[in-house]
Amino acid sequence: MLSLSPEERAQVTINFFISNLLTLSINYFWLPQIITLIADGLYSRRADILEANKLDLAKAERDGVTGPLFDR
Repeated sequence: MLSLSPEERAQVTINFFISNLLTLSINYFWLPQIITLIADGLYSRRADILEANKLDLAKAERDGVTGPLFDR
């Protein structure tokens, strides 16, 4: 495995995944590793993601968003 920080690994993985997804040339040998790196990146940033979601929901509520758009 690469010796990068979780943030660097997530960015490299996302860039790789997007570029290969666009060309539809993902090698199935790498797919499980790519998914694992993406999951690791998301998991390592979970506090930031949940905080951003909390702020987004608070803004939606202030802006009057209700119903299914709010209950995501």
